[in-house]
Amino acid sequence: MNDDEILAKLGQHVRDDQAHDAALVDVARGTRDATSVGAAEDDEVRAMAEASRPLGDAFEAKVAARATAALAPRVPARAARFAKLDVRRLGRIAAPLALAAAVLVWIGTQRAPEDEGPTLPEYALSVRGDVDTRGEEAPAPAASARLRVASATSSFEIGVRPAEAATDRVAAWAFTFAEPGADPTPLAADVEVSPQGAVRIRGKSSALAGAREIRVVLAPARATKFDAAVERARSGIGDAHVRVLTIAVER
Repeated sequence: MNDDEILAKLGQHVRDDQAHDAALVDVARGTRDATSVGAAEDDEVRAMAEASRPLGDAFEAKVAARATAALAPRVPARAARFAKLDVRRLGRIAAPLALAAAVLVWIGTQRAPEDEGPTLPEYALSVRGDVDTRGEEAPAPAASARLRVASATSSFEIGVRPAEAATDRVAAWAFTFAEPGADPTPLAADVEVSPQGAVRIRGKSSALAGAREIRVVLAPARATKFDAAVERARSGIGDAHVRVLTIAVER
């Protein structure tokens, strides 16, 4: 086979590919039916043309209905109607794979925020330091307080009272800090939580050796674990779902 014959065959191959591509584009756009791809075009091209055929309004409406039904409990009705409109429009201009990808992307990006758990009431502190010698109590409940420790052999008691009864079971953790920015250390003390969410923490002042601050973390028991409580204590930041209360330790 000489060079001219090779070039002629390559040219014919390119023209065939361009014709095949044009046929597939027409089928995908819906301007040509897949069954009209002629016998002159090979089996692979006819199979690709069949796969590129639009799914049709009925199928697209069914996909949109299922997607919006799954999202209905979590998104407003207006947003669900918008989702259906978008999916139908995509179905008319895209191939089947593009339509499926668009549905998955919409569901992934429009999912409602995850449940962060129940909210907690506001809490206030009352503190008793050096119980065996002073019996001194904070004059009024507050979100922060000061605990006076004058003897390593004395005891202390911290009361944490909710403004109203909590609706879920509450868990409580107490941590000490030797200095600002230090890692939290679990406080060696007895921590009691009532069914209404009130907390009482009692311990020996020797457990506060070197401590400059105590932070009490309160959270719904079913939604928060110890590691998450440690991070909340470290940041010192609370919100409606997790309360962080601070007690300064004085000597």
